[in-house]
Amino acid sequence: MRAAPVILVLLISVLAPLLASSNPDGLESTAEKLGASGMETVLHPAPLADYTFPGIQGDLSAVFAMLTGTGAVLILGFLAAEVLRSGRSGD
Repeated sequence: MRAAPVILVLLISVLAPLLASSNPDGLESTAEKLGASGMETVLHPAPLADYTFPGIQGDLSAVFAMLTGTGAVLILGFLAAEVLRSGRSGD
């Protein structure tokens, strides 16, 4: 039963880029209306900027970027849970 949420998250990760709107989100739209678009300062470049995966074109690039990001967050979440669980068992 524990695999069901993971499968659901992976399914959403695959479908989301294919169903997403190409219109800018609220923040981007507001920045464009105020003339502030392009004025942002990049402190650290995003590893998968604009949901693109290096070397892959089109919607497949967005799917791979979403799966990579989702997988990384799931792995980090499971690792954090294990660390917290092992810390509690020592009490």
